[in-house]
Amino acid sequence: MYNRGIRFKKMESTALEEPLNYGPDFICIGAQKSCTSWLHWNLLFHPETSMPPEKEINYFCCEPSTWRERYTRLMKAKKNEFPMNEIFPMESFPFTWYEHFLFTPHTAENYCKLFPKPLGKISGDLSPTYCLLPPQYIEALSKKLPDVKIIYLLRNPIDRTWSQFRMMKKNFLLTHSEDSEIIHYIKNEGCLDHSRYTSILNVWELYFPGRVKVWFYDQICKNPKKIFKEICAYLNISPQTNFLYNKIKSKVFEGSSIPMPINVEKYLSTEFQEELISLHQHFNNIYTKQWLNKDTSALSKIYSWYRNKPNNLKRRVS
Repeated sequence: MYNRGIRFKKMESTALEEPLNYGPDFICIGAQKSCTSWLHWNLLFHPETSMPPEKEINYFCCEPSTWRERYTRLMKAKKNEFPMNEIFPMESFPFTWYEHFLFTPHTAENYCKLFPKPLGKISGDLSPTYCLLPPQYIEALSKKLPDVKIIYLLRNPIDRTWSQFRMMKKNFLLTHSEDSEIIHYIKNEGCLDHSRYTSILNVWELYFPGRVKVWFYDQICKNPKKIFKEICAYLNISPQTNFLYNKIKSKVFEGSSIPMPINVEKYLSTEFQEELISLHQHFNNIYTKQWLNKDTSALSKIYSWYRNKPNNLKRRVS
């Protein structure tokens, strides 16, 4: 939730006063649980941006539940029943934006109209689900927006998958103590797909050659100020880090820190071993090397632990 003390940005009032351009200048395609909320917050309050009212627009993959949720917000706002200052960083509810999203055909042209921006400002879409769009959607997007820039934030795929599971099933561990149940959920609810970065990159780089820029979660954690300046430079906005309400050095919407059960770690370490090798071949940097070394070390320790356990315990955790 947004802090009540924030002086919210204007959206519609600005749009009425100044000539507008439309369309995103950049699209962040993920990855989920890899500092995308941190990036959204800080770009939202950067003085040279004009961002949509929501982070994950998910225009090309909008679930019915998302549509209903936004429709409910609109209806409540029309009745003055919506807690504006707890949800949106704006002075008034963006009625036009929501009506356009909800009640116009989903076309590339109407998508662009969700990004009104005064001259001199940029706008963008941070929707991590886009990383899994079908190739024909990505190709069509590249033709409609030939100059859009793509941002992709990557995190160790094992850690990212576990973090996504914890986010999606906050209370799961309270009622499901068996590792096999956790693994079954991870396998069947899409948690793995968002961590298969190599295949995702292959598709997006095919249709946006030279325009997919990658940063690493580890980089952001180590030096967030430096990385935010790099992202600003990539987006052609001033590399400011001291603007009002910035959270450059803070975590945004931090999740729970439940440790990963050893048998789940064994499964994920094995599942992503080839992916980690491919990533290191692709990037060959300190971060992918650390991820690969961590995976190799983890598997070695797990199998050593497993070999030294009594047979009845082996059967229970295998």
